[in-house]
Amino acid sequence: MASTGVEAASSSMEITVSKADLLRELTATQGVVERKTTIPILSNFLFEAAGDKLSITATDLDLGLRTSCPAKVKKGRLLHHPGAQTL
Repeated sequence: MASTGVEAASSSMEITVSKADLLRELTATQGVVERKTTIPILSNFLFEAAGDKLSITATDLDLGLRTSCPAKVKKGRLLHHPGAQTL
């Protein structure tokens, strides 16, 4: 792994992605994630690792945004993570 990469490993997903690429995509989707909502899942990002990319999805039910960045995917799956704790 290069020193500029970010690596995530868990029982659900194993990826290596450039920190700059990931930060660019998270910044783009951050405005869509609800901070205060009665539906808790709307405050999360959905990460999907498959093939050679990481897709990031966010929605507030009125607006949805899906973006992606190149990644080395060892084990691809779906993972949701709270938006407030991501950046």
